Amino acid sequence: MKKAFTLAEVLITLVIIGVIAAMTIPSLLNNTNKEETKTAVKKAYTTLSQAVSLAQTKNGSINNLEQILAEMNISSTESCSSNTACKSMLNGVTDFINSNNDEDNQTTSEEVAEDLESMGWNKAVIGADGMTYLFIEGLFFVDVNGERKPNKMTTDIEDLKDEYAFFIRGNSANLRVFPVGPAACLMFGEDSDICKGTMPSQGGSNPNCQYGTNPDGSCSPG
Repeated sequence: MKKAFTLAEVLITLVIIGVIAAMTIPSLLNNTNKEETKTAVKKAYTTLSQAVSLAQTKNGSINNLEQILAEMNISSTESCSSNTACKSMLNGVTDFINSNNDEDNQTTSEEVAEDLESMGWNKAVIGADGMTYLFIEGLFFVDVNGERKPNKMTTDIEDLKDEYAFFIRGNSANLRVFPVGPAACLMFGEDSDICKGTMPSQGGSNPNCQYGTNPDGSCSPG
């Protein structure tokens, strides 16, 4: 007669399986989340880059935000004050401004919103894919998750949230979009110069080249 497992043996086996799961599942989930976030950030970058490129092709040069928005697949626009994601990004912008000002020259998100309102930029741009954008002069902010939580700006590559920044660089006839901070680290790797804060030089249009292209088509070293 075949010997059956005792209750104690079954319980010990279940405990071992539970311990292994507790050790591996969080890591697997974290890696999955990082890859999903990386894909979303790249998608946002592609959306912005293509819109800027098309706007330049059609207009010769870019002189206002509307030229870029016209080339994006937009679902709707609304006041930043009524959009959870936009308000969160506005708070992140305010924190950045204050981090570069002394204690006697601090501002509030309300004051920043008023400044944007006076320029006609205080609005959330919702893409057809659900991503939410906030445009502030040469900076593009995007919540890859839309109004779904956590609605927080990512400041550390080891603690990914859902809001990221990009900046636009060049003259009105030759503009390019670049990721900033954690977005750059996700796209190009943590050892890349742009992740470490080195600003890329103005270069060609090859999207596979981090710093643009040389006249012979090869990637510039930056």
